[in-house]
Amino acid sequence: MIAGVRIQPVTKLQWTEIKNRFRGFKVDKKWFDYYNTVWKTQQPERSYDVTKVIPGSIFYPYVDPVFSHPLEAKTTSDKNLTDLLFPDIRRPRTIIRFQDGLFMNGQYGIITREEALESVRRAGDVVVKPSAASGGGHGIVFWNADTDGDGVLENLFSGRHSYVVQERLIQHERMNALNAGSVNTIRLETFLWENKVHLLSGIVRMGGKGSRVDNLSSGGMSCGIDLENGQLSPKAYDFNHLNITYKKHPDGCEFNGFVIPSWKKCVSMVKNVAPRFGRVAKLIAWDIAIDEDGEPVLIECNMMDSGCESLQFDNGPLFGDLTDEVLDYVRANRRRLY
Repeated sequence: MIAGVRIQPVTKLQWTEIKNRFRGFKVDKKWFDYYNTVWKTQQPERSYDVTKVIPGSIFYPYVDPVFSHPLEAKTTSDKNLTDLLFPDIRRPRTIIRFQDGLFMNGQYGIITREEALESVRRAGDVVVKPSAASGGGHGIVFWNADTDGDGVLENLFSGRHSYVVQERLIQHERMNALNAGSVNTIRLETFLWENKVHLLSGIVRMGGKGSRVDNLSSGGMSCGIDLENGQLSPKAYDFNHLNITYKKHPDGCEFNGFVIPSWKKCVSMVKNVAPRFGRVAKLIAWDIAIDEDGEPVLIECNMMDSGCESLQFDNGPLFGDLTDEVLDYVRANRRRLY
């Protein structure tokens, strides 16, 4: 399961506790052995309770659909709606939108194909993102007028896929110190539960050596964040090679002692906006960058398939002390993905 690492299975007592905690669900012991091995070999100084881990086999088909209406959450997460949903939050500047064959400017006004291409050319240095289903950084294109021809844009805008074209964001010098090659984003997971917004977990995601995207499945790495003060954990994980940890980024600085700039502003922002989507999604993963002025910038919000693996590898069980309450609620309100 983990190359070069001997699996350290959970104890019989832990497995008994796991089966009791997850009664009513089909649980696979290998998930718990997996987390147990990663934590014991890579973070022996931590004392996480492995019996409270939410396996992906339970999170995605059962937990996530209970707290996020799948179809509505998918629509609401579309990047072409972000400017409408978050007018009060700083966002990357949108240059044009391409949606189901329709070209629009940043203000949702209909424009021609040539007007759209000319707007992108004038901007000069842009990021083209699929408006939906861009998980793992798939489909993201960096385009520069000085080095790239129009052929790339022509190809992107010739089908029925939807894109948003945004101005390249210049990140804060401190975030640049982690890895200057990618815009390094903060992922915060919020949970609306019993009339309160809980901040469950946080990580900073960085592109790997030579990578321009920070997505973990595209070769990036993640480092846990102390939710109290925004300080990074001493070690980061390469999600594709969990037997390897890093004390510093190959192209950047050390993680130990690094504090996320404007941390309190990031926390305040997600806690303030999370309640407005309570009917659509109570469990949301927010991706935030810090711009050159030190202000949080909302890159995207994930209202379904918000993820659990990297957050748990870095920070321990996702729901912590709320685990049993959450599982009881899911059992009573089970709704599988349609």
